[in-house]
Amino acid sequence: MELIAFAISFLYFQMSTLAGNQSDVKPAQMKQLTLSQLLFVPWGDAPGQLPLHTEDAFAMGLAAQGPRLQVPAEVWQRYDDQAGLHLLDPASGKCVRYGDRDRAFAGEGELGRGIVDFQVQLGGYILIRGGAATTLEYLNMQGEALWSRPLSAESWPNAVFSWRQQVVVFFGGSPCKIQWYNLLDGSLLATKDLLVSGSECWRIDADHLGMVVYDETKRTRAWGVVSLADGSLETRPFPRELYGALVTVFAGDGHGGCYLRLTESLGGEYSWGHLNGAGEWICRAQFWEVLAEHDNSLVLATQSSGRLEFTVFSHGKKVIAHPTITQDESMHFTGLTADGKIQIDIGNAYTGWSRRLLIADDGSQESVPAPTEEVIARMQSTSTWIGSAEGATILVGSDEGLHVIAVRER
Repeated sequence: MELIAFAISFLYFQMSTLAGNQSDVKPAQMKQLTLSQLLFVPWGDAPGQLPLHTEDAFAMGLAAQGPRLQVPAEVWQRYDDQAGLHLLDPASGKCVRYGDRDRAFAGEGELGRGIVDFQVQLGGYILIRGGAATTLEYLNMQGEALWSRPLSAESWPNAVFSWRQQVVVFFGGSPCKIQWYNLLDGSLLATKDLLVSGSECWRIDADHLGMVVYDETKRTRAWGVVSLADGSLETRPFPRELYGALVTVFAGDGHGGCYLRLTESLGGEYSWGHLNGAGEWICRAQFWEVLAEHDNSLVLATQSSGRLEFTVFSHGKKVIAHPTITQDESMHFTGLTADGKIQIDIGNAYTGWSRRLLIADDGSQESVPAPTEEVIARMQSTSTWIGSAEGATILVGSDEGLHVIAVRER
């Protein structure tokens, strides 16, 4: 049985490698993350499906010496104000939407190519489109243009937000700036230079954007909070120990804080962090993982009291294991065998995997020869993740389709 294993290897929390000594930072609540599948969207051209586009995969270990492999290209996601989910394939411009409760297919539209960023507002899409000329556009749900306005070619417009009856465009650069437009006709209302350098920003609550800025006086990074009402910027100095961590922010949390992806390695390792608006840890998770097999079931791996615990959602079973590895080894979870055993490859991401463990329902382990096939992480990049007060929603692409997965702290 062909296995489709994707996503994320083990995640050991190694904040010290990024941020150094954190004695001055308020300790985090060491929580675990729970994952659940919100939606599975098959690849295809039928209504409610997304076209499959592929891109070169980053392979590790022995696989890096072989031919380049292809994995599903990125898909972008946005929620509307009714909690409906909109999934955009930027390669084709097709946008598919699903309802807020049962996630049933609710329609689709063709938004066109060249989209830099988009949001859903008042039954339509506001978006920035690049190309020979950069434009700000407002489309209806079918993709028909309601209005279009040119954007300045002197700056880098890379993010758009909806705020009340207005459209807010963020221009990255040195300095960066924001502009307000009337949603009804696209007329320019105001421009504000922020007098700081920046390339990214995130919606952190209903009325504010958050961005990482550099504090020249203290020679450290800080958290910048921008008011959507007037563009005023408040710089909040975070503890110096967070200097490295701040480059990994990927989303706001809806309460003035942010989510971070703290570590990443050639082995596909990630770690989860959550800061409040004062630079205090709310949550740091040690590791988590998602896998899928041919029938699109999910496997969640967490750590409890030093033990690895696997829950296979579609089979209703829980497996507890105690894999033993050396200090120089790492683990990569690769899926389920035909008879339901969990596969863990053990070795070194740089030189290859030395052995494979097969773990049965009772936790017993069987060691088999090292795999020779390519190991590919299929989790989509954090640029496709979105955050909220409840947690984050991430995307994982398999050969059959796209998995939309909710991540929650507990």
